Amino acid sequence: MEFEDLKQKVFEMVATSQKKVTPGDLARTLARLPGVNKQEVKEAISALVSEKKLIYTYTQHTWLEIPPDMK
Repeated sequence: MEFEDLKQKVFEMVATSQKKVTPGDLARTLARLPGVNKQEVKEAISALVSEKKLIYTYTQHTWLEIPPDMK
């Protein structure tokens, strides 16, 4: 899977999830796809956070969310 396609998939999964998503859960889920590994998913998450398309939220765990101004 191309990196941009992976970034789009990560964003869509966070945006459409009915519950909060942890980076680890997301990496494990997407690493099941052919040609995708956990490190690539982590890099895609980091890129999306750098682009301000995703944010980390900290409570008892670390969650990924869409920034409030993008909802």
